[in-house]
Amino acid sequence: MISLREITTRNYSECISLEVNESQKNYVYSNLESLKKWENSKINLVPLAIYINETIIGFLMYKVNWKYDCYFLWSFMVDKKYQGFGFGKKALANLVSKLENDNKCSRITTTVVEGNEVVLSMYVKAGFRTLGEMQEGEIDLERIID
Repeated sequence: MISLREITTRNYSECISLEVNESQKNYVYSNLESLKKWENSKINLVPLAIYINETIIGFLMYKVNWKYDCYFLWSFMVDKKYQGFGFGKKALANLVSKLENDNKCSRITTTVVEGNEVVLSMYVKAGFRTLGEMQEGEIDLERIID
């Protein structure tokens, strides 16, 4: 069973040890970089570990952007050992459900680095739509919250 859990001193080291495949490293910040951003930031970042039962398999972080009435999915990764089993898709569905229940914003936005077709397809299948805009080599996406 997939669950999203807060980052704590107990799972921090495990989280930063997770890695994507070498070919994916240009598509996502390392978890350490993301967590340092969270630790040094005053903005509304929410980091979460992705678990299968009691095993940490991934990481995501989103930002509550009150100005634009959206959640911005800042970082999303599944460790290379757990890719290809649908866990990313399930974690994304879990996050969407969580944010729908939070009911703070009306949409979820994110970006995908151009060329990352697998992740782009996952977002589109999860109800995200491309906005037809690209900034700094990243495709803008959004999903309206039901």
